[in-house]
Amino acid sequence: MIGLLALIVLSNTAYSQQKHTDCQYLPDKSSLAFQQLRLRDFGKAYKKMRTLDKVCLRHWESDLYIAMDELKNELGGGRYSLHQLEHCMGVPDTIIDARRVEQGIRLRDNVLVEAVTKIKENQDIVYHIYFWRSWHDYLYFVIANNRIVKTDWYFAYE
Repeated sequence: MIGLLALIVLSNTAYSQQKHTDCQYLPDKSSLAFQQLRLRDFGKAYKKMRTLDKVCLRHWESDLYIAMDELKNELGGGRYSLHQLEHCMGVPDTIIDARRVEQGIRLRDNVLVEAVTKIKENQDIVYHIYFWRSWHDYLYFVIANNRIVKTDWYFAYE
């Protein structure tokens, strides 16, 4: 019985390590290699990971989440343009602009309610949304006059 239990524990440990290795696209967050990564490195890793259909990339603190969060922190300082955002992260999964508001959008969450309100007040404001876990959790950028003026996460906490 003990031998069977040991075999189960060892096989689960090996599976966990394999799963982690299969989803590792960035160096460990505490490593010097991670500290030396630049905006373009996170952008390149993000663009690669967003095309992959791996469940492990949708877990909390996955490399996809970490790359997106690092991009949010760097790009959200007001120094970057819409062009630089799209160069770094690619085309967003969806864009909320005056045209979309006029056509009507499903107000899934408080961010979209805020977007519609702000866009109705100022037609030049645009929201660029990059999915992490589809509409459940996503990163959004608020663009005004071709500059990033705000960025944040929306978490559904489901």
